[in-house]
Amino acid sequence: MTNIFIDTSAFYASFDPEDDNYRTASGFFREIKENSAYRLYTTNLVFYETVTLIRSRIGIAESIRFGQNLFRSKGIQTIFVDHALEEKAFEIFTTHTDKDYSFIDCASFAVMEELGLQNAFTFDKHFAQAKFKQVP
Repeated sequence: MTNIFIDTSAFYASFDPEDDNYRTASGFFREIKENSAYRLYTTNLVFYETVTLIRSRIGIAESIRFGQNLFRSKGIQTIFVDHALEEKAFEIFTTHTDKDYSFIDCASFAVMEELGLQNAFTFDKHFAQAKFKQVP
């Protein structure tokens, strides 16, 4: 079983045919759907960020479709960032001031560390900077 964290950049790319990573994201999501060897995770914060980004760049209909798909998904576990994870994220945020990590990036890193995840489905260079493996 391969555990993978899914970031906003991967979700978004799969919804926007104009995105440079659309084909890669869509293809990898198809592979994931056809292969039960993956266990997928994201966070409530990534959901908020993605639904907002899709709405602002593509439109409300696609934003709603994304949200409905994620809520219905049995294959993606959404981890809710609680106060303890927020504190860990803030620690990462304040100790890596040489990087331009967003707070949501830091929360994702905290969740990945907490769950022992190494793989991130993302097109965001910050995950590699934080020593996580970007897939595909």
